Amino acid sequence: MSAEATGTSALTDDDLTLIDTGETMAMLGGISIATLWRLIDSDPEFPAPIRLRGKYRYWMRGPMRAYVRMRAEQAEREKRERFAAKAAARTR
Repeated sequence: MSAEATGTSALTDDDLTLIDTGETMAMLGGISIATLWRLIDSDPEFPAPIRLRGKYRYWMRGPMRAYVRMRAEQAEREKRERFAAKAAARTR
């Protein structure tokens, strides 16, 4: 199986670095632990945590960056759509 088929071609060593819960919350704008668990439970796009030992959970940096990028792109699309709808309403 090729690297592209396994999805590893786009991951760098830095992307594979594990980040802890605190760094994950900081990467998401300083959200609370409760908000983090809500995201895990309710957002199917949110990267799954990796449990290495006991109760400690980690995330891979690359998928977390991709998630933040995806949400930023989604917010930009929604903003453009809102402005387009407002402009269309003004021209009626």
